[in-house]
Amino acid sequence: MADPLELIAWREQAIQQQITEWHKLIFSEAGSTALIEAKTDQAAILRPLFEKLRNLYTVELPIAKLRECSDIVIHVDGRDIHGENPQLKAVNWLGKTVRSQFTKLAAAVIPGTDEKTVSASKEAQWEITGLVPGSIYMGFALQRSFSAEGFEQGDRGMSDLIVDAAQSVSVVPQFVSDNGVNPALTEAITDPALRDAAMMAAMHFAPTKTSQFDTVEILVPGGARGVLHSRQRTTLRHALIQPMMRKKQSGSFVGELNQIDLDASRFQLRNVNGIGTIRCVMDFTPDHARHWLGNKVMVTGVYDTDVSGRPRLMRVKSIEVIDR
Repeated sequence: MADPLELIAWREQAIQQQITEWHKLIFSEAGSTALIEAKTDQAAILRPLFEKLRNLYTVELPIAKLRECSDIVIHVDGRDIHGENPQLKAVNWLGKTVRSQFTKLAAAVIPGTDEKTVSASKEAQWEITGLVPGSIYMGFALQRSFSAEGFEQGDRGMSDLIVDAAQSVSVVPQFVSDNGVNPALTEAITDPALRDAAMMAAMHFAPTKTSQFDTVEILVPGGARGVLHSRQRTTLRHALIQPMMRKKQSGSFVGELNQIDLDASRFQLRNVNGIGTIRCVMDFTPDHARHWLGNKVMVTGVYDTDVSGRPRLMRVKSIEVIDR
């Protein structure tokens, strides 16, 4: 695939060449009389070319530059988004959503057996690489220089893992329709924990019926893109009630429960012997959460594994506190 900036440079050259040729034809002795009689307004001939050039400089080139320096670009568009105040609200919403969902995605994929994993997911910082106004394009890149205790020697690999997790959100919309989520998503994102977290992130990125914007497009290097709208938000919300799994197995695991996402009905079971972390799904009340938090527990339910056979996602049927 051609580099976007090289493609734009080629298009600019082609348009400039057309403008030059038209100028030569218009003002040549042979062509001027007939052409000007047929096109009484010279601007009518050149205006479309100059408009293409203006759009190239003011819209396409800034977007291409933004994509080149970003790990992920999010494009928010809609009939009500244009104007100063709606744009500010959309930018604030976008920054807040990216920070929240990318942190949760990192926590779902970083391998670890203790609280250093939680710390690492929060230490990962996403920088805003740029903003193209109009229909809003906002770029983000992970700071590759961050360092979390216990991960100093593996920061580069961990950074790539976090970026891959964030970019996986762009895959989800391709498998979501009004009729549900295509099971083929399990082949596109083979890690069950990442798949569940990416679906959750996509649901939060999708506009609501009352949003000021109509679509949210997620763009990643290499041309991959996914477009979300309010109907997909509804579909994903229903699909996430029961986690999507390829192969279901029954079992029990012991680990530490230190954080619970009440809104998402999910938590990470950490320090699971020989496994590390399992993403868990279960309906619970705030009272239940307070009873379980900060304890070693045994969870029992149905789980799915990654391609290596490691348990990664569980629909929990029961929790037993075994060590306070």
